[in-house]
Amino acid sequence: MPIFSTEHARSFFESIGFAVEDIPEAEAEGQKRADLRVTIGEEEYVVEAKFRSPHREWYEVLQRAEAGEFATTTREVEPWRTLSDVIQKARAQLAATPASTSAFRILWVVAPHSDDSFVIPCIEKQLLGVRQLFVYQAEDFSKNFGASPTLRQCYYFEDNDFERYPEIDAAMLFAQDGGQLFVNHFSPNRDRFRRSRLYEVVSGKGAVIDADVLRRDGKALMLDTDFGRPRGAGAQQTYLRVKHDILVNVVHESHWKGVAVVPVRTTSSAAEKEAEHFAAEEGDGAVSATEEKANGEHDGG
Repeated sequence: MPIFSTEHARSFFESIGFAVEDIPEAEAEGQKRADLRVTIGEEEYVVEAKFRSPHREWYEVLQRAEAGEFATTTREVEPWRTLSDVIQKARAQLAATPASTSAFRILWVVAPHSDDSFVIPCIEKQLLGVRQLFVYQAEDFSKNFGASPTLRQCYYFEDNDFERYPEIDAAMLFAQDGGQLFVNHFSPNRDRFRRSRLYEVVSGKGAVIDADVLRRDGKALMLDTDFGRPRGAGAQQTYLRVKHDILVNVVHESHWKGVAVVPVRTTSSAAEKEAEHFAAEEGDGAVSATEEKANGEHDGG
């Protein structure tokens, strides 16, 4: 049975002119391999695709909404353990797949569901350790006593899997409204990857997140490879103050969302019959929240 995440990656690459082939499922020394081998010209990519389901709390919200209440949830935008396990497994599959020495290894994650606005930012944090900061420049205090800080993203501020797994050259993360390509600053192939066809195509769509480029353009901050001590106890803040002469404060990030089920009634009998007709046609493909949880893809594989 075709796996949605794998077919999603295949469709994307084929749509931009890449050749795609399945990687045999045979295990390499007891370790599963990645899903796809993708080529264009002399470039080779090894791709491991994962489907990331909604967070378990979102299923509970949907069930409350189906029971008739206006259901809401507020969650901290923080990775949970399963995300780290999924990325660790993907890294192992990518590393176990035979490929040329110049091959790029890509993690592909899709979350095409109503909880994507929470799930994808959490995956970003797990991969890139990104944190929003209030930034105070020295002149802010002389002008307005520091009353108007700017909000900036800081990449690799927290512990992160890109730094932990430099074998992953990049990750494509897809929500319902599209995807972005995240470049691993700690990959030894990063400069060469920036010259790749994949980087060129996605960059042309304005969808590349390359922390080092954003930093050089003054659009973001990052903890670079010269940050050589454990995080915590103000170490990151001290690093940024010494390197950039700024004072930063970590922003508390939370995600609120509400959902309600509203019955729609029509007065036209013809309209009712038409609705019943389409409902009958689409019945086989309709999946409730509970069924989606049971039947949808999972992260194993």
